[in-house]
Amino acid sequence: MGLIKKIFLSSLIMASAITLSSCSILDMLKSQASQAIDDAEKSKEAESKNDSTNPSTSVEPSITQPGESSSSSSTTEIVPIIIDELDYGYLDIEKNGSTLEKIVAMQSYYKDVKRVLDEFSKSDRNLTSQSVTITERDQYGHEIGSKVEDYYFIGDVFYTDYGINASEALMVVKEVFLDYPEYYFVDNRALTFSSSKTTGTNTEYTYSIRLVCDEDYKDANKRLEYNQSIESYKAIVSSLFEEDSTDLDKVRIVHDYIINHAKYAYEADGVTPKSTSYAHNMLGIVLNGEGVCESYTELFTYLLKSFNIPAITVSGKGYTNKNKSGEPHAWNYVYLNNQYYMFDVTWNDSTGTNYYYGLSESNSYNMSKVAGNIVFNNPDLGGHEPTDRNISDGLNYLYSLPDLSSTNLLSA
Repeated sequence: MGLIKKIFLSSLIMASAITLSSCSILDMLKSQASQAIDDAEKSKEAESKNDSTNPSTSVEPSITQPGESSSSSSTTEIVPIIIDELDYGYLDIEKNGSTLEKIVAMQSYYKDVKRVLDEFSKSDRNLTSQSVTITERDQYGHEIGSKVEDYYFIGDVFYTDYGINASEALMVVKEVFLDYPEYYFVDNRALTFSSSKTTGTNTEYTYSIRLVCDEDYKDANKRLEYNQSIESYKAIVSSLFEEDSTDLDKVRIVHDYIINHAKYAYEADGVTPKSTSYAHNMLGIVLNGEGVCESYTELFTYLLKSFNIPAITVSGKGYTNKNKSGEPHAWNYVYLNNQYYMFDVTWNDSTGTNYYYGLSESNSYNMSKVAGNIVFNNPDLGGHEPTDRNISDGLNYLYSLPDLSSTNLLSA
């Protein structure tokens, strides 16, 4: 099933693990939030043009970073970021903000994170490593050690003037990663970074999330080559559509194409899931025809969204008769017929069935715990336990998952 990616909140003095969590806010704020975000961004861009040296206006993404080399100019104009109903994480922020102001701030920050990643994805920037010394602390804040690690920095996204804290900023970063699996190059670590500017007796501090590139994707030529491979893969799939193909048809075609051109990625022992970065993102299947559950899931999300079909990545635990203690797993929710259904492309491939195609709420869980033991409603099916905010704590974080349909897709 493979290990599910985690983001690590780190700084020069602290490191703590982060996954995904949840809260709620009225949906009626949506239109107000959108208008407020537009107004805030216009104001912010105007301020930036008027005074680019003032730290209080430094909330735009930093384009020039230490450890990079490029044959082109390192400056760029602000590029508008288009958000629509396919960006589930962006809309999910509305359920996380306690106030309208917080929603506006976090969704604006989302756009800045995406802007930095978009620019990097298309750039000719080659990255070199930077060494960082990190003091690790446990959940109680006690120092437990230190280590030096090398990072390939993509860029900083400042959150100082948004009125959000480091935890909220990292939540937004994770939402972007989940919405956009095509950012395969992002490492599973991110750093909090602070800087200061002293004028006389006054010292001003700015704080950012420093995005990190996986070492395997530090070279621009490789990234551009991989991007082209993704586009070619998508073109092949889309060529299978008929002129009158419905969304239901397209989901079936995408699902079947992945399964027919992929296999689960194991190490040489045939048991241990591969640990290479490629196996844990959609490039594994696109380039090599193999990957773990993340590769299947993220590719399914990416392709369906590319064809204007809402799909989200879900992670948690998978339970089977062979492993009733559960292990990390990933799968999808897909929006069809005005309802969400559960799909597990990985398990459909491994079982050679369509058991996990368009499942309803009750069938997707397919289990209960009796006296601490897992009992499957249907012994031929495994069970899924998504990790979302309702059952998370601390910095653990995931989407507020939507309700699934009450009936299976194939019986609807």
